[in-house]
Amino acid sequence: MHLPIGTFLLVGAAELGTLLLGGRERIEPALPLVLPLMVLSALSAFLLGHMLAHGGGYPPQLLLVHRRLALCAVLGSSLCLGAWTYHAQVDSRASRWIYRALLALSLGALSVGAHFGGAITHGKRTCRSTRLPPSSPCWVARSCP
Repeated sequence: MHLPIGTFLLVGAAELGTLLLGGRERIEPALPLVLPLMVLSALSAFLLGHMLAHGGGYPPQLLLVHRRLALCAVLGSSLCLGAWTYHAQVDSRASRWIYRALLALSLGALSVGAHFGGAITHGKRTCRSTRLPPSSPCWVARSCP
C-alpha cells in the first residue's frame, strides 16, 4: 500500500527538481517512465485496499473518507499522466502548469487520504499513544505532545 505514496512523492520531487536551475534536462526524460508506474501502483493499491476493507473491522466513517480521497488520488494520477502526455506534444508553459496543478492537487488528496489510512490501521491518536525512547531527538519528542 505504500508504493503509490513513494511513486507520487518521487514524481513530486522530480517536478520540484525541474524548477531548479538545470534540473529540467536531467529529470524530464524519466517522467514518461515514472508517471505510468504512479498510475498503475495507485490503481493497484486502490483495488487491493477495497478487497482488504471487505474483511470488515474498520471504522466506517474513516474508511469512507479514506476511500474517497484515495479515489481522488487515483483519478488525479490518471489526469496527471494525461496532462503530461498533452504537455509532451504541445510543450507550452500553460500545459506544464496545468500538469503541475493536477500533480499538487493529487499529492494533497493522497497525503490527506494516507493520514486517514494511518488512522484506520493505527488509531486516531497514534502519535500521542506512542512511547518514544529517551534517545529520541528533541524535534521528534516535541512533535508528540
